[in-house]
Amino acid sequence: MEHLTSHSATILDVDGEAQVDLSFVQLVTAARKHAEMRAGKVVLARPATGDLYDVLKRGGFLDEMTPDAAHFWLHQEKN
Repeated sequence: MEHLTSHSATILDVDGEAQVDLSFVQLVTAARKHAEMRAGKVVLARPATGDLYDVLKRGGFLDEMTPDAAHFWLHQEKN
């Protein structure tokens, strides 16, 4: 979180082969909120794939996803 305080933007490069679990998604969500409170942002270098996509799906994060969340996790265009 210290990095988020001293930088306006943080890019997370999560490889499709990365092994992640629900705690990673929770940590990224908290980091996004922390950055937004300080007029910063956290972005993914590429859309979620592999384990990250599977965790999002199993955790129900892909169900009724907001446009902001779809843009962040899946790089879908906002309407």
